[in-house]
Order: sequence, then C-alpha cells, then structure tokens
Amino acid sequence: MMMFFLGGKLKQLLGVAILFLTACGSSDSPVVKGNVDLDIRVKKSVGEESEVVVVSRDVIENRRLKAPNNDLLFGINQSEMGKAYHWGGAVVGIRATKNHQLNMLKLSATPDFKVQLKEEAQSLSLEMEGQSILALPIVARKEGKVLLDLEKLGAQLNLFQMLSRGSSNYKVSANQTVRVNYIAPTVTFDVQTNMVNPEDATDKVSVLTRWYLKKNTGLSSQFRQRAMTEGVGFFGSQNARQGSVRVYDIHNGDRPIHVYIKNFPDVMKASAVKALQQWNSVFERHTGKSPITYSFLDMDSPMQNLIMAGDVRFNVIEWDVYNQASYEGFGPCIHDRVSGQTFSCSAMIQGPSITARTAQSFNDPSLIQKVLGVSSHSTSKVAFHEIKDLKLTSGKMEFKVHSLDPTLRDEALGLEAKFLSPPRGISALDYLKSYVQSVVAHEFGHNLGLRHNFKASTHANEHRKTSSVMDYLFTFTEHDIHVEEYDDMAIAYGYAGKMPRDTDMYCTDEHVYSKQNPKASVECRRFDFSSKPYDFYNKVITGIVNDSLSGANPTSLRRTGGFLDFALEGIAGYGVNVLLGIPSSKFTGSAANKQKDFFEVRNDLREIYCGYKNVTMSMENNADVQVFEKVFAANTHEFLPTVFPKEAFSCDEGFLAGN
Repeated sequence: MMMFFLGGKLKQLLGVAILFLTACGSSDSPVVKGNVDLDIRVKKSVGEESEVVVVSRDVIENRRLKAPNNDLLFGINQSEMGKAYHWGGAVVGIRATKNHQLNMLKLSATPDFKVQLKEEAQSLSLEMEGQSILALPIVARKEGKVLLDLEKLGAQLNLFQMLSRGSSNYKVSANQTVRVNYIAPTVTFDVQTNMVNPEDATDKVSVLTRWYLKKNTGLSSQFRQRAMTEGVGFFGSQNARQGSVRVYDIHNGDRPIHVYIKNFPDVMKASAVKALQQWNSVFERHTGKSPITYSFLDMDSPMQNLIMAGDVRFNVIEWDVYNQASYEGFGPCIHDRVSGQTFSCSAMIQGPSITARTAQSFNDPSLIQKVLGVSSHSTSKVAFHEIKDLKLTSGKMEFKVHSLDPTLRDEALGLEAKFLSPPRGISALDYLKSYVQSVVAHEFGHNLGLRHNFKASTHANEHRKTSSVMDYLFTFTEHDIHVEEYDDMAIAYGYAGKMPRDTDMYCTDEHVYSKQNPKASVECRRFDFSSKPYDFYNKVITGIVNDSLSGANPTSLRRTGGFLDFALEGIAGYGVNVLLGIPSSKFTGSAANKQKDFFEVRNDLREIYCGYKNVTMSMENNADVQVFEKVFAANTHEFLPTVFPKEAFSCDEGFLAGN
C-alpha cells in the first residue's frame, strides 16, 4: 500500500484531503476508493493557492484553498522494499510557440522497466537487474514510511536535459512536479519543463512528462504468452529469449480494454465507435468476449488533464487538436517487456489536418466548419527531416520517439496529381467519416499488437479492397477499409491460440521491396492497390503520362514525379523478382519461364519509355521530359546496369524486343 503525505501547515488545512490520501484503496473511504489526484501550483512564495482534486473514474471533487506552505511529499511503506514494480515515463503534452517540429515528441516514452525498490541511507533506489536506474532523495522517515520530495523528483527528471544533452538552444525557465495522482496500484508524477530560446523570447516550449510507478500485480491465470509464428505479424515483447507476442490480458477485470475516445468532434464519434466494434466482433467470434468498451472524453471534460494519451493506466484514442505533425496517426503502447502483456495504448489521430486535406481535395471548404467548427485550417506539414535524429535520455533510461518509428507511424502517400480525383457518388463529409473509421481501426490494430501488413492488397477481391486494415492503400482508395480476413486470423492466434490457416497473407515493414531492398518480394509494398499490382502500376503511369502530355501544365511531373518513381520501381521490381525466382501474382517464378518473363517486363518498360519519348521528341527543354528521364534512369540502368542496361531501352526502329 502506498501512503501520501502533505508537508508543513498545508497538512493541517487539508485534513479532509489527508483522510483520503492516507486511506488509498480503503473500502471505508466516503467518496472514492483508492483514487487520489493532487494538482499543485508549485511556487516558492508563501500564500499561493493550491488546488486539491480528489478523482475517480466516476467522481470529481474540487477544493480551492489558501496554503501557507505547499511542500508536497509522498511516501511508500518500508514493507514495500524489495518488491517488484514497473517504472517508466512518457511525454503526454507539448506546446511550442514557434518550433512546431518538437510536436513529434508527443508520446515519446521510455520502455517499461521492471524494478525493485531499495532503501538506502540517503535515497530510494529503483533497481533493475541489480543496477540503479534512478535514485530518489529521501527527506524523512516516519512511522515505517519513506518520504520523498516531489520537487526534487522533478529536478531529476528534467526532460530538457534528456532532450538536449546540453546542446540545445533552449534554456530552462522552470522545471517542477505539477501533479501527483494515485489510482491503485499506480502512482503517477507529472513533471513540467518550460524552456525559452535566449535569442528569441517568443520562442517557448513547454513539455509535460508523466512518470509512473506501478506495482507488479502479475498476470491473470488465463493470460497466455504466445511465441511469434509464421503468417501473422505482432509486435513482440522486448525480451529476446522469449519473444512472445504483445497483447492485452483480456481476462483481467470487467473492462479489460476500456478506451477513452478523446476530443473527437461529434460528427466523427460514430466513426471511432464503428472501428472499435469491428474489432469486438472478431474477439466475440474467437474468444466469446467483447473486451473493448469505450467512453467519450470531450474538450470541456474536467478529466482532460488526468486521462491523457501516454498514461500507463488509460487507453486513449485522441483527435489531436493541439499538435500538428507529419503523420496521419500512430499507436504506441506500454507493455511488460518480459511477458508481452500490454498495460495501455494510445492512438493519435491528426484529425484537423486530415479534415483540411479532404476539404481541399473535394473542393468543399464548408467541411472544415462542419467538422472543426472553424472557417479554415492549415494543411502544411511539419518538416520531418529536421528532427529525425532526436534522442531523449536520462541516465540509463532512453526515450523512444514513437512518432518517428515507421512500424508505428502511419501517413498518407501525400502526393497530388490531375489524374487522381476523389471517388464519385460520395460527399466530402461521408468520405471523411469513412476514412477516419479506417484510420482508427488501423491504429487500434497496432494497439492490439498487430503490425503493418503490406501484402494484404494482393488478396483483394470484388468484396474488399484488401484483406487487412493494417495495409496502406493508394491515394483516394484508403477510405471504406474494414477489419478483414487477415486481421481476424491474427487476433485468433494472438488472443485465442488458433494457428493461422494461411501463412501467405502477410509481410511488414522490414520486408518491403525497394531499390534499397531489391531481394524482397515486389508485392510487399506500401500504397499499392488491387490483387494485380503490375497492372495497377501501368495504370498509374498511363495517368501520369496523359497528364504530362495534355499540355495544360507543362511542369506536372515536378508534382507527380513521386508517383512515377513509385510505379516504375514496382514494374522494374517484377523483373528483379523473376530473375531471383520469387513468385508473384503476375509470374510463377519458375526457372523454365525466367527469360521469357523477364523480357516481358523489360519490354514493357521500353514501351513506357519510348512511348513518352516519341511524343516529346521536340520538347527537349520541357521540364517534364527532364523529370521523366531522371526518374526512369533511377529505376532502370542506374539502379541495376547489368540487368537493365541503357541500350535495352533504345527507341531506334531497328531495335529488336528481347535483345
């Protein structure tokens, strides 16, 4: 049992609160059971106001009192020494007045550390495998309890020092513990770090990090660790020896996966609910349970500062109204590194940016007002490359910047072209609702433990665009994606132990084909579409070429060169796969047909090249021609000169196909 104390004269003034604090978890508590929240305004001057908030999931009680002394101590029974706890922290809030690239740090987190509490002469040490990862100064011992000062804790857990390692332009203006919260069996400490750029007083950053100390209560008797298996892709525990899949314990309590749907506009709430219901249907089918429940947490809720994405106690899907970032969404989790048990997860959705982009694509500015309640919203992207090397460390604790992790972050293709247009027969609002539902289902799939599946689109049919919601699809095809056959099979294994019935439906990030990874299957790619990707790539190229040759915009390839590179890389990849004997939906991979199949690919590439060149022969100074030449070369003779020699793409009439 953890005990909390208030120091000095404040203890005398807050006698009622003290009763709650010292009775954490007691069934005799007249208001709540084991839930305490202290939101403090830590200032040195005497007489400042403090706010005491006693919080449970169902009850909120606020008191504002004059406090002549607002020292805040917390204590742990000495009988807890040597027992197992979990320790870690996450960035739960960030505000930057100018340097918006730092928004990407939201939900950066340490791994979960399994620690033991060790009382030493001057400090309480959190030890992992016999080594201390954090030492908290002891200010007093009283009645069998060790008392620690939260202000000193704040000084130790200075996120600025972790971020900058002394090399940042920012200087700390304040660093303090601003809140302690206890909901049995977890205590959390919020440390706020305020920084300012000495060369620009208007360039300010405020970072809120929530640290937790969670008692290790063990696993339910029905929880099963499962090894990784072929055919389905899960995130794994970080214990290399066991390597078990990372999943929730759905047998733990009445609401094992309760989700807070936070800050969603009213018109988008149903999309989030439908996404969760799809996953519940799968669980019901394989486990007989519907473990996912939900609550809405609106902008005006008094629980906003308690229930935050990144808190080890809460599952949160958040419509991010504050931080604009370069992802569509991402879904990190906190889990036991040994067992693989998931404690909590978050899913950040860049709702305002998605809304603004959809309004622009449909040429419907009224969509922004309908969804966001404002007249306009910027669609600009944050510069990703500027912070890709950010690291956060504190002694032996290193934060992972989850928003930069390609296995978790999700983004749209982000390219526009004249040949692409929004789907017909659907309004901008209905499209957005469907798209948001797909994004939430995808991110919550990550929360459930599932990794990306970039092979799923090759299993499309007349009833579905892909066999997995964990796939990435092409521009304007990403809406109306549902939890499908592969997802069902993955949940059946991870949560019910049913072996996959088809082991050829899955590939993920490290398997993706590219010019940097040419030995992979070309049918493992992000953003491809249809069960016949080879035909799809040709269709994309036809659209790009027609745009370029229309004459309406002589520089169209400057905008769509990324599409051209994507499609040419795909077609050339089929030729590479043929030579390596890798089967696909287009070719069998048999040795007997290798030469014939390869020359079919190479001749298709030649037809693309010569078809464009013949039409643009008199346009040597045209910017599109230059872009086309550069992109084509990068995917053929500059990529693999012995496989795709430059002379193989000669457009002379005397050239014989198959040479």
